Amino acid sequence: MSEELESVKETKQEKGGFKLHHYIAVIGLFGPAIYLFGLRYYQGLLYEFGVDNSSFPIAAHEAYIYAYYATTHIIDALFIEGWAWLTSLSVLEVISIPLLSVGGLYIFAKRRDLPKPSFEGWFGQLLTKLWNYLHWENNKLTQALVLTGLGSYVVLSILYLLIVLGFAWLLIPYAAYSVGKSSAESRIDDYLDPEKGCAALEGKRWGPCKALLSSDGKVMYEGILILHSGNLISFFTREGAFVTTFPPGGVIRNKLSGKP
Repeated sequence: MSEELESVKETKQEKGGFKLHHYIAVIGLFGPAIYLFGLRYYQGLLYEFGVDNSSFPIAAHEAYIYAYYATTHIIDALFIEGWAWLTSLSVLEVISIPLLSVGGLYIFAKRRDLPKPSFEGWFGQLLTKLWNYLHWENNKLTQALVLTGLGSYVVLSILYLLIVLGFAWLLIPYAAYSVGKSSAESRIDDYLDPEKGCAALEGKRWGPCKALLSSDGKVMYEGILILHSGNLISFFTREGAFVTTFPPGGVIRNKLSGKP
Protein backbone atom coordinates (compact mmCIF):
# COMPACT_ATOMS: atom_id res chain seq x y z
CA MET A 1 0.00 0.00 0.00
CA SER A 2 2.77 2.41 0.90
CA GLU A 3 4.56 1.62 -2.35
CA GLU A 4 1.42 2.49 -4.33
CA LEU A 5 1.06 5.80 -2.48
CA GLU A 6 4.68 6.65 -3.15
CA SER A 7 4.28 5.86 -6.84
CA VAL A 8 1.18 8.08 -7.03
CA LYS A 9 3.07 10.93 -5.33
CA GLU A 10 6.00 10.54 -7.72
CA THR A 11 3.62 10.58 -10.69
CA LYS A 12 1.98 13.78 -9.43
CA GLN A 13 5.35 15.38 -8.83
CA GLU A 14 6.49 14.47 -12.34
CA LYS A 15 3.32 15.92 -13.83
CA GLY A 16 3.67 19.09 -11.76
CA GLY A 17 7.30 19.47 -12.73
CA PHE A 18 6.43 18.94 -16.37
CA LYS A 19 3.87 21.74 -16.23
CA LEU A 20 6.29 23.98 -14.39
CA HIS A 21 8.89 23.43 -17.10
CA HIS A 22 6.34 24.47 -19.69
CA TYR A 23 5.57 27.69 -17.84
CA ILE A 24 9.27 28.43 -17.46
CA ALA A 25 9.81 27.82 -21.19
CA VAL A 26 6.97 30.17 -22.13
CA ILE A 27 8.26 32.87 -19.77
CA GLY A 28 11.75 32.38 -21.19
CA LEU A 29 10.49 33.38 -24.63
CA PHE A 30 9.84 36.90 -23.36
CA GLY A 31 13.50 37.46 -22.50
CA PRO A 32 14.82 37.69 -26.09
CA ALA A 33 11.74 39.68 -27.15
CA ILE A 34 12.27 42.27 -24.40
CA TYR A 35 16.00 42.39 -25.21
CA LEU A 36 15.26 43.04 -28.90
CA PHE A 37 12.67 45.65 -27.93
CA GLY A 38 15.15 47.56 -25.78
CA LEU A 39 17.97 47.20 -28.30
CA ARG A 40 15.91 48.65 -31.14
CA TYR A 41 14.86 51.57 -28.94
CA TYR A 42 18.52 52.21 -28.15
CA GLN A 43 19.49 52.03 -31.81
CA GLY A 44 16.72 54.45 -32.83
CA LEU A 45 17.77 56.87 -30.10
CA LEU A 46 21.42 56.94 -31.20
CA TYR A 47 20.52 57.07 -34.89
CA GLU A 48 18.48 60.23 -34.45
CA PHE A 49 21.29 61.84 -32.46
CA GLY A 50 23.71 60.97 -35.26
CA VAL A 51 25.83 58.51 -33.28
CA ASP A 52 26.88 55.08 -34.50
CA ASN A 53 25.58 52.51 -32.02
CA SER A 54 28.67 50.35 -32.62
CA SER A 55 30.64 52.93 -30.62
CA PHE A 56 28.52 52.19 -27.56
CA PRO A 57 27.62 48.48 -27.36
CA ILE A 58 25.25 47.64 -24.53
CA ALA A 59 24.86 44.62 -22.28
CA ALA A 60 21.67 42.59 -21.93
CA HIS A 61 20.63 44.19 -18.65
CA GLU A 62 21.01 47.64 -20.22
CA ALA A 63 18.75 46.58 -23.10
CA TYR A 64 16.11 45.58 -20.55
CA ILE A 65 16.36 49.05 -18.99
CA TYR A 66 15.89 50.68 -22.40
CA ALA A 67 12.91 48.39 -22.99
CA TYR A 68 11.40 49.82 -19.81
CA TYR A 69 12.01 53.35 -21.11
CA ALA A 70 10.39 52.49 -24.44
CA THR A 71 7.39 50.96 -22.68
CA THR A 72 6.86 54.06 -20.54
CA HIS A 73 7.03 56.28 -23.63
CA ILE A 74 4.43 54.14 -25.41
CA ILE A 75 2.13 54.09 -22.37
CA ASP A 76 2.43 57.88 -22.03
CA ALA A 77 1.59 58.34 -25.71
CA LEU A 78 -1.43 56.01 -25.48
CA PHE A 79 -2.66 57.78 -22.35
CA ILE A 80 -2.31 61.20 -23.98
CA GLU A 81 -4.09 60.07 -27.15
CA GLY A 82 -6.83 58.36 -25.15
CA TRP A 83 -7.36 61.41 -22.97
CA ALA A 84 -7.46 63.67 -26.03
CA TRP A 85 -10.08 61.40 -27.62
CA LEU A 86 -12.13 61.30 -24.42
CA THR A 87 -12.10 65.07 -24.00
CA SER A 88 -13.15 65.52 -27.65
CA LEU A 89 -16.44 63.69 -27.01
CA SER A 90 -19.61 65.57 -26.23
CA VAL A 91 -21.48 65.15 -22.95
CA LEU A 92 -24.18 63.13 -24.72
CA GLU A 93 -21.62 60.72 -26.17
CA VAL A 94 -19.88 60.29 -22.81
CA ILE A 95 -23.23 59.41 -21.17
CA SER A 96 -24.61 57.26 -24.00
CA ILE A 97 -21.56 54.98 -24.45
CA PRO A 98 -21.65 53.43 -20.94
CA LEU A 99 -25.48 53.32 -20.96
CA LEU A 100 -25.56 51.43 -24.26
CA SER A 101 -22.82 49.07 -23.04
CA VAL A 102 -24.65 48.28 -19.80
CA GLY A 103 -27.94 47.91 -21.66
CA GLY A 104 -26.40 45.51 -24.15
CA LEU A 105 -24.89 43.40 -21.37
CA TYR A 106 -28.25 43.33 -19.56
CA ILE A 107 -30.08 42.15 -22.67
CA PHE A 108 -27.40 39.52 -23.29
CA ALA A 109 -27.70 38.27 -19.70
CA LYS A 110 -31.51 38.11 -19.94
CA ARG A 111 -31.67 36.60 -23.42
CA ARG A 112 -33.08 33.30 -22.09
CA ASP A 113 -36.13 35.13 -20.74
CA LEU A 114 -36.98 36.57 -24.15
CA PRO A 115 -39.82 34.81 -26.05
CA LYS A 116 -38.52 32.24 -28.51
CA PRO A 117 -39.77 32.47 -32.10
CA SER A 118 -42.20 29.72 -33.08
CA PHE A 119 -43.28 28.68 -36.56
CA GLU A 120 -46.86 27.67 -37.10
CA GLY A 121 -48.80 26.50 -40.10
CA TRP A 122 -47.72 24.49 -43.09
CA PHE A 123 -44.65 26.71 -43.75
CA GLY A 124 -43.37 26.20 -40.20
CA GLN A 125 -43.84 22.45 -40.50
CA LEU A 126 -41.96 22.51 -43.80
CA LEU A 127 -39.06 24.36 -42.19
CA THR A 128 -39.01 21.89 -39.30
CA LYS A 129 -38.92 18.90 -41.64
CA LEU A 130 -36.21 20.51 -43.73
CA TRP A 131 -34.17 21.27 -40.60
CA ASN A 132 -34.51 17.71 -39.31
CA TYR A 133 -33.54 16.31 -42.69
CA LEU A 134 -30.47 18.49 -43.07
CA HIS A 135 -29.36 18.23 -39.43
CA TRP A 136 -25.89 16.70 -39.07
CA GLU A 137 -27.24 14.01 -36.76
CA ASN A 138 -29.45 12.71 -39.59
CA ASN A 139 -27.56 13.63 -42.75
CA LYS A 140 -24.09 12.32 -43.66
CA LEU A 141 -23.56 15.05 -46.26
CA THR A 142 -24.19 17.74 -43.66
CA GLN A 143 -21.75 16.00 -41.31
CA ALA A 144 -19.08 16.01 -44.00
CA LEU A 145 -19.72 19.69 -44.80
CA VAL A 146 -19.59 20.66 -41.12
CA LEU A 147 -16.38 18.73 -40.51
CA THR A 148 -14.80 20.18 -43.66
CA GLY A 149 -15.84 23.68 -42.68
CA LEU A 150 -14.55 23.30 -39.13
CA GLY A 151 -11.28 21.80 -40.34
CA SER A 152 -10.78 24.62 -42.84
CA TYR A 153 -11.58 27.17 -40.15
CA VAL A 154 -9.02 25.64 -37.77
CA VAL A 155 -6.32 25.51 -40.46
CA LEU A 156 -6.97 29.10 -41.57
CA SER A 157 -7.07 30.28 -37.95
CA ILE A 158 -3.65 28.75 -37.29
CA LEU A 159 -2.32 30.27 -40.51
CA TYR A 160 -3.69 33.71 -39.64
CA LEU A 161 -2.26 33.41 -36.13
CA LEU A 162 1.20 32.64 -37.54
CA ILE A 163 0.91 35.61 -39.92
CA VAL A 164 -0.11 37.92 -37.06
CA LEU A 165 2.76 36.68 -34.90
CA GLY A 166 5.16 37.21 -37.80
CA PHE A 167 3.97 40.78 -38.31
CA ALA A 168 4.13 41.38 -34.55
CA TRP A 169 7.73 40.13 -34.48
CA LEU A 170 8.54 42.73 -37.15
CA LEU A 171 6.31 45.60 -36.04
CA ILE A 172 7.09 45.57 -32.31
CA PRO A 173 10.86 46.15 -32.78
CA TYR A 174 10.04 48.74 -35.44
CA ALA A 175 7.73 50.49 -32.96
CA ALA A 176 10.53 50.52 -30.37
CA TYR A 177 12.93 51.95 -32.96
CA SER A 178 10.42 54.67 -33.87
CA VAL A 179 9.85 55.53 -30.21
CA GLY A 180 13.61 55.89 -29.69
CA LYS A 181 13.89 58.20 -32.70
CA SER A 182 10.90 60.23 -31.56
CA SER A 183 12.35 60.64 -28.07
CA ALA A 184 15.68 61.89 -29.44
CA GLU A 185 13.96 64.12 -31.99
CA SER A 186 11.91 65.80 -29.26
CA ARG A 187 15.02 66.53 -27.20
CA ILE A 188 16.88 67.87 -30.25
CA ASP A 189 14.00 70.15 -31.27
CA ASP A 190 13.77 71.60 -27.77
CA TYR A 191 17.51 72.14 -27.64
CA LEU A 192 17.65 73.85 -31.04
CA ASP A 193 14.66 76.06 -30.23
CA PRO A 194 16.07 79.58 -29.57
CA GLU A 195 13.49 80.16 -26.82
CA LYS A 196 14.30 76.92 -24.99
CA GLY A 197 17.86 75.83 -25.66
CA CYS A 198 19.55 74.90 -22.39
CA ALA A 199 16.99 76.71 -20.22
CA ALA A 200 15.26 74.59 -17.61
CA LEU A 201 11.52 74.09 -17.82
CA GLU A 202 9.38 76.15 -15.49
CA GLY A 203 9.48 74.71 -12.00
CA LYS A 204 12.46 72.46 -12.80
CA ARG A 205 15.82 72.72 -11.05
CA TRP A 206 18.02 71.33 -13.81
CA GLY A 207 18.26 72.20 -17.48
CA PRO A 208 18.60 69.68 -20.33
CA CYS A 209 22.23 70.58 -21.09
CA LYS A 210 25.51 69.42 -19.59
CA ALA A 211 29.08 70.54 -20.17
CA LEU A 212 32.33 68.59 -20.35
CA LEU A 213 35.13 70.47 -18.60
CA SER A 214 38.82 69.73 -18.96
CA SER A 215 41.12 69.39 -15.97
CA ASP A 216 41.85 73.14 -16.09
CA GLY A 217 38.12 74.06 -16.10
CA LYS A 218 37.84 74.83 -19.82
CA VAL A 219 34.51 73.97 -21.48
CA MET A 220 35.18 71.37 -24.17
CA TYR A 221 31.61 70.48 -25.13
CA GLU A 222 28.24 71.81 -23.97
CA GLY A 223 24.89 70.49 -25.06
CA ILE A 224 22.88 67.29 -24.72
CA LEU A 225 24.84 64.48 -23.11
CA ILE A 226 23.91 61.48 -25.20
CA LEU A 227 25.97 58.72 -23.60
CA HIS A 228 28.92 58.21 -21.32
CA SER A 229 30.22 54.66 -21.27
CA GLY A 230 33.71 53.68 -20.17
CA ASN A 231 36.24 56.14 -21.53
CA LEU A 232 33.93 57.35 -24.33
CA ILE A 233 31.48 60.21 -24.11
CA SER A 234 29.08 61.62 -26.69
CA PHE A 235 27.54 65.09 -26.93
CA PHE A 236 25.01 66.72 -29.22
CA THR A 237 25.68 70.44 -29.73
CA ARG A 238 24.56 73.07 -32.20
CA GLU A 239 27.53 72.09 -34.36
CA GLY A 240 26.54 68.41 -34.47
CA ALA A 241 27.17 65.15 -32.64
CA PHE A 242 30.58 64.32 -31.15
CA VAL A 243 32.07 61.13 -29.76
CA THR A 244 35.33 61.57 -27.89
CA THR A 245 37.41 60.02 -25.15
CA PHE A 246 36.85 61.28 -21.64
CA PRO A 247 39.80 63.57 -20.80
CA PRO A 248 41.98 62.80 -17.76
CA GLY A 249 40.72 64.86 -14.84
CA GLY A 250 37.66 65.91 -16.82
CA VAL A 251 34.39 66.87 -15.16
CA ILE A 252 30.77 66.75 -16.32
CA ARG A 253 28.94 69.87 -15.16
CA ASN A 254 25.18 70.21 -14.76
CA LYS A 255 24.25 73.80 -13.98
CA LEU A 256 21.41 74.82 -11.72
CA SER A 257 18.53 76.70 -13.30
CA GLY A 258 19.21 80.41 -13.50
CA LYS A 259 22.93 80.08 -12.83
CA PRO A 260 25.34 81.73 -15.33
